Amino acid sequence: YTWLKGRHTFKFGGQWLHYDQRRFYAGNNGLLGFIAYNGAFTGYPFADFLLDLSSGKGRGGGDPTKPWTHLQNRTGIFAQDDFKATERLTLNLGLRWAYTSPLVEKDNRQTNFDLATGQQIFAKDGSIEDRALYKPYYKGFEPRFGFAYRRGDRWVFRGGYGISQYMEGTGANLRLPLNPPYFFESNVSYDRTSGAGSLATGFAGLVPLDKPSGQVRAFDPNIRPQFTQQWNVFAEYLLTSAMSANIGYVGHNASHLVTPVEGNEPLPG
Repeated sequence: YTWLKGRHTFKFGGQWLHYDQRRFYAGNNGLLGFIAYNGAFTGYPFADFLLDLSSGKGRGGGDPTKPWTHLQNRTGIFAQDDFKATERLTLNLGLRWAYTSPLVEKDNRQTNFDLATGQQIFAKDGSIEDRALYKPYYKGFEPRFGFAYRRGDRWVFRGGYGISQYMEGTGANLRLPLNPPYFFESNVSYDRTSGAGSLATGFAGLVPLDKPSGQVRAFDPNIRPQFTQQWNVFAEYLLTSAMSANIGYVGHNASHLVTPVEGNEPLPG
């Protein structure tokens, strides 16, 4: 919506998006699995392959006929004013508010882990936090400011500052439905002590990682969207009627980036 009043041009708007994400992901091992040859027995991976001396096998999990479904809403509203303060100075003032609801699984088939206590937390009916297993964030305010100033007939100065935010969804392999008991993968490793595995035996002997002691996914319950600050200032000079020169500075700073980390990585040595 646009409203003109005197020296002001007001703009108002909003957006609402609903995501219904049906996904099947078998994990990094893949639904059909893998058989690895890394040279652990002969020193050469291809030689291990020719001799069928496998160093490991793995197979993904999940049921392709029963994909998990993540539901999410993204909402944004804004107000903006282009204000012609004088014949030479124009200001742009704006504020946007955005909200990304936490990811909930349609049938509550997801779990989170408290890395401090090791407790497994199951999604349940109730508040959005009960279902998503992390807290919603409502402070997504994004102010914007800009200006353009003309000095004489040859100089123009421009600048601006703004904050934008976005809540990362992460890749499918990091989502909470990929936790036991709703999902697990199977692995087995071979070395000189255990003896090599074999292609001939297929996936016999795989160890199912169906307990919360193998690979699990955990979301910080206080996770929030990343915030990016951007600013710039430029000066432009008209050299001729067909040529100008400009110089400027651009700045960027981001915080609260969503980054996966190893929660219990062993110390070296």
